[in-house]
Amino acid sequence: MSTAKTIINDSLHTLLGYSDSTLSSFILSIAQSAKSSNDIIRTLKEYDVKPNSGDNMDLTKFANKVYDVVRKERKAASSSSSSSA
Repeated sequence: MSTAKTIINDSLHTLLGYSDSTLSSFILSIAQSAKSSNDIIRTLKEYDVKPNSGDNMDLTKFANKVYDVVRKERKAASSSSSSSA
């Protein structure tokens, strides 16, 4: 399992009170194509994902964390492929 997927899984447990590998994969897919964390938030709201706490700030924090982790993982992958070329 990728680092990003592990972090998403753990963060989902905090956000929703449970985690699920299918949901983690779905969110990872959304994050990989997102241009910003707002894209992730918008999609989660479209699917009526609501934080356990009822606080939408938690959803924003989750989306920011996911977006940052995926972006860093993508950067690391592209720099390692660039250095091996």
